[in-house]
Amino acid sequence: RRIGLALAEQAWQLFTTLDAQLTDQVELTSAQRELDLLALSPQQRGGLCQRAIVGTATVGAAKNDEVFPISYLPPFQRGWPDDGDDDCHGEKRWMLSALQAWGLAPERYPHRLAISAFRINQLLVVGLPFEVTFEAGNRMAAAVQSTAEELRAGVEQVVISSHTNGFFGYSTTGEEYSAQWYEGGHTLYGPQTTPFLTRQAAALAGIMLQQPGYAELPSQWQFSLASAQYFPAPVPPQGQRVQLMPPHFVDAAANQELYWQWQLLDVNVSAIRLHEPLLAVEYSDDGKHFQPLRDAQNTVVDDQGLDLQIIHDGPSDAGMARYFLRWYNPQIAVPGRWFRFRVAAREGQQVFYSSAFR
Repeated sequence: RRIGLALAEQAWQLFTTLDAQLTDQVELTSAQRELDLLALSPQQRGGLCQRAIVGTATVGAAKNDEVFPISYLPPFQRGWPDDGDDDCHGEKRWMLSALQAWGLAPERYPHRLAISAFRINQLLVVGLPFEVTFEAGNRMAAAVQSTAEELRAGVEQVVISSHTNGFFGYSTTGEEYSAQWYEGGHTLYGPQTTPFLTRQAAALAGIMLQQPGYAELPSQWQFSLASAQYFPAPVPPQGQRVQLMPPHFVDAAANQELYWQWQLLDVNVSAIRLHEPLLAVEYSDDGKHFQPLRDAQNTVVDDQGLDLQIIHDGPSDAGMARYFLRWYNPQIAVPGRWFRFRVAAREGQQVFYSSAFR
């Protein structure tokens, strides 16, 4: 929490330095295009592989995410490229060899490519459903910038944004691809992926700068998605709120901040409504009259903030359940000051308080 607040403070200070550069005059334009990679002609693909294939290096995992021993065994080990002869996918070793292409049709892989472009004053953003590596992004941005300069569009900065409107794996440079680390193995459409995307990004940016609002999209989309219900089945609570254990202090330990903890019997998880405010901390300097506690930033200490946690400890009888309620980063003790937890009303249960503690 301490580190997070410090970072937030620095981020806010950095943000406020932009005050002199901001304007209420904003020019917004956009363009979108969807391509079915399986329907492109060889000329349109320009070297892009006709179908997607996952490489063995993907199983070896990314650097610092290795799994012993798989990540260290050829051919899953990174840096184990194929000779690339007579294969559009070049140095990529195919996972399961030809069985992958036999068992998984091209349509099973992502192939409807949505590309988007946005202009915000002098900033131009191109969104791609790929995880674009740093250098690949630089090359794409340079091509887009060149197009903008040819059109004298006044664009000062180009940003290539990854993971927009889908996920097609990685887009690497030719050099990165040839090494066949995780990123190269997960460049599904082969070593010409980045050159293809570079051409498409520059082309769409050019169209947008000349035809703002351009859209080349299907008349409709259809999706077949699996669904499941994860919310608990409604159970009417019939018991009463009970303090199971008075608040007690738990000191800091390795990888664990100190906190106060209270155990409570409350309505079951189907009725607790955690999306609504539930838990808060109050204080009193005389042990009788309590009021909401505020932190050093004058923010009320409740479950809308950073310091309170609610843990489900299992179901109980009569539609009730056990909970642990925790207060992290508690206020430093003040002589004569008492605290208590406050739990908001739920399902006919009145507001409930813990016993006072200090």
